[in-house]
Amino acid sequence: MMTDCMEIYDILVDYVNDRLEQKDKFRVVAHLVECSDCRKEAAFLIRLKNEQMNNLKEIPKSLKKTAFDLIPEERPQSGHYLEQFFDSLRLFGQTVRFVQQII
Repeated sequence: MMTDCMEIYDILVDYVNDRLEQKDKFRVVAHLVECSDCRKEAAFLIRLKNEQMNNLKEIPKSLKKTAFDLIPEERPQSGHYLEQFFDSLRLFGQTVRFVQQII
């Protein structure tokens, strides 16, 4: 069972951000039905994502004119141009879990 949890933890951020293929989504959902620890982790990640989305602020026009002009027009082929952000959230969640275990 622990191996299942570790595999789910590895893809949970992608699940929360709807970046999984259908078969992997079903696997995560099936696991969450049976595992309260992973459900708690999923709830934590959803709260974290919602908190971050609520804290987004409008970018000042002066900044948009400078920094955003440097961003290429084309987005990456994969369509996952926010992957680094979501990977950072995954690392943050793992760090928080680690600290909770130590405390």
